[in-house]
Amino acid sequence: MKIAGGAVCTVGIAHTYMAQKTIQNECAACGIEHKAEAQGGLGFEKELTREDADSADIATVPMTALKKWLHHTLADQGLASFEADWKKVVARLKRVNCPGIASSSAGVVLKRGIRMTNQELAKAANEVRKGVVTAVHAAKSGHPGGSLGAADIMTYLYFEEMDVDPANPSRAERDRFVLSKGHCAPALYAVLAECGFFPKEELETLRHIGSRLQGHPNMNDTPGVDMSTGSLGQGISAAVGMALAAKHWGDGYRVYTLLGDGECEEGQVWEAAMFAGNHDLDNLVAIVDHNGLQIDGSIDEVNSAMPLADKFRAFKWHVIELADGNDMAQIAAAFAEARKVSNSPVAIIAETVKGKGVSFMENQVGWHGKAPNDEQFEQAMAELAAAGEEL
Repeated sequence: MKIAGGAVCTVGIAHTYMAQKTIQNECAACGIEHKAEAQGGLGFEKELTREDADSADIATVPMTALKKWLHHTLADQGLASFEADWKKVVARLKRVNCPGIASSSAGVVLKRGIRMTNQELAKAANEVRKGVVTAVHAAKSGHPGGSLGAADIMTYLYFEEMDVDPANPSRAERDRFVLSKGHCAPALYAVLAECGFFPKEELETLRHIGSRLQGHPNMNDTPGVDMSTGSLGQGISAAVGMALAAKHWGDGYRVYTLLGDGECEEGQVWEAAMFAGNHDLDNLVAIVDHNGLQIDGSIDEVNSAMPLADKFRAFKWHVIELADGNDMAQIAAAFAEARKVSNSPVAIIAETVKGKGVSFMENQVGWHGKAPNDEQFEQAMAELAAAGEEL
């Protein structure tokens, strides 16, 4: 065996010689060939050559140099990434009740680990619905109907489909989600909280002064929010821009955006759709939450954009018609199909129930933008608790 290394003293030479001699004696006693260069106040002596380094079985380095390597920016980033990934694994295993896994405060995570069953996803969506009702009740305003109807799709996105990390919300490689129907922020906040982006208790600050949870998503304040939205039609346009940027720079992330069927009455939606189709943005998935209702009534009464599927196909999109957007098995199948598509963006037209999970809100246009009173809150939470026990 051959060892190559160095003995270093930054202020003199005596300690360098002492260290060099000690190392050589110890190696000789073990029958190991050793060559060490001395580095000190007098410069370099017995300097190692490239041949010495290449022929050595072991190389020794000064502790100061080793510390610099250990605390290098890239090493720090690598270790931080590893630790964050491990927290995800622990949280996921804990979520699915795997034995032998210690408790974790990382929340629930998220893709690239053990796949959750449809039943587990349905339970998570039920918790998200509780978060929606809690937040809107505490705010005494907001949009519960569409939020409840979209809870299953958004749960699937964050718990299974998307590559995101609550411990590092701004990670450059993450997938992006844009809530184009920004008024359904309660659903987005509830799923982010359920995933561990911020404490669930914070949901009760929705729309309060000083809260990070504004009435519409704000990317500047809220962890996990990728784009500020609110004005209908603009969200999908931002998502198209993100997808185009990923293509331009060769990045591998995917972009998802959720629209309302009433929102599709906006002309800007179709300008964005035309651009995405013409630029083959196969890293983009747009989900239309088709519950048939908008703020002023049914879409048929107001200004229906149907047939949506035909319109997206006309703009060169691959269209998936999801018969039940509140069923996890069907949602999973739709997104699995979307991942197989190349050379075109994907539109998932999802049939959902506005107010899903709360009996007196289901299919009722009046619950588009109204908060439950105390009695209604108690009834809604009781229904959701019962639904959770049945899952």
